[in-house]
Amino acid sequence: MRIFYNTGFTQIPNYILRSKVLKPSQKVVLAVLCSYANDENVAFPSYQTIANDSGISRRKAIEIVADLEKLGCIRKVTQKSNKGDSTA
Repeated sequence: MRIFYNTGFTQIPNYILRSKVLKPSQKVVLAVLCSYANDENVAFPSYQTIANDSGISRRKAIEIVADLEKLGCIRKVTQKSNKGDSTA
């Protein structure tokens, strides 16, 4: 099978794709998060962006991100504005 890409791409570790622990929706959200990560593996997409890119609701995106954090797949940090307010 040959796959053609016209735009950028995201590398997903095989252990994530082949995981028997992660549900398909969790794998998709994790892939979306990876697509927004910088060189330091830090990403700050909004829940709405995660939802839109994953094809799920914002509420479901929030739930899945929480699940991924509990599973140790991600570590959630709060992004702060210049005033020190949370932007989440």
